[in-house]
Amino acid sequence: MSRSPQQPPLQPGDLVRYVFDPDHVETVESCELIEGVTVPHWQVVTTWDGNRRVADASEFTFEFDQGASS
Repeated sequence: MSRSPQQPPLQPGDLVRYVFDPDHVETVESCELIEGVTVPHWQVVTTWDGNRRVADASEFTFEFDQGASS
């Protein structure tokens, strides 16, 4: 029985905050389903100010304040 992976929770270009380091906004570079492990999960790579982070998608929240006009 084959199953297709669900839609990734984050897309390249999304603005997010890492829940354990919420002081800055990060940009999603990629989101990849990691299978063949005990618990399949979405691995996300983000960047900000020349830094890069690799973490599980569940460790991010969307940044909703994206410069909306007041």
